[in-house]
Amino acid sequence: MSGLKCRLANFFPRTAGAYRRLKAAAYLRYFEMFPILASATREFRQRAHKSHHSSFGMDLVGPSYLIDSGFESEEIALVEKKLQQIDVLVDVGANIGLYTCLAARAGRRVVAIEPLSSNLRYLYQNITGNGLKDIEVFPLGVSSTPGLSVLGGIGAQASFSQLGAGRFWVQPVR
Repeated sequence: MSGLKCRLANFFPRTAGAYRRLKAAAYLRYFEMFPILASATREFRQRAHKSHHSSFGMDLVGPSYLIDSGFESEEIALVEKKLQQIDVLVDVGANIGLYTCLAARAGRRVVAIEPLSSNLRYLYQNITGNGLKDIEVFPLGVSSTPGLSVLGGIGAQASFSQLGAGRFWVQPVR
């Protein structure tokens, strides 16, 4: 947050909270009214359409904040350590395929599960662009109960979980 915004938020905490809620509501309404334009604008702002050279020695396509060094550094270190002990990685909610690509590059078989079409596009580009093999991709979501559900939330933050999607959650279709 910029210096002025931070100072204003300290003096007017309720106003700052109301502003954030209003901004989130306007953002959601924009996505509801113009989903294709809103998604394209968002992807362009995040430089998602460009290939980024990652600190993992791979070129990855997707939102730059998912690729920049420092993103989930503790999780990545843990996965890289565990990859030495496993034969197959099941990446549920694979997103753009960061963990999928790390495991495949380490010579492990991978099952990647990702329901969101925009993430699938990046996942496929990252797999093929890095020449990775032994990866099975399942374009679906998983749940503990059978049925049809709708993702809640927006973009990479979409989730089947009410906790992950917040107030934008849509109940499962029965």
